[in-house]
Amino acid sequence: MMVAVQADANAMTVSAPRSLFEGPAVMPDGSRGQYAPNADGTRFLFNARVDDHLPVGLEVIANWPALLHAR
Repeated sequence: MMVAVQADANAMTVSAPRSLFEGPAVMPDGSRGQYAPNADGTRFLFNARVDDHLPVGLEVIANWPALLHAR
């Protein structure tokens, strides 16, 4: 969200808030940052849950040093 702020010597006015962009929903969590802007403020990195559960394979090779000598 953002607001426009105008100030002079006597007063300060603030516009109605407006949304800057759509992003993933983040849960308030004081233990770590849920989002961070890049240095120039043109992009944000979000910590978000990915709902696509792709199968992940894992291959365990036991006694792999012996395989090196077999060549």
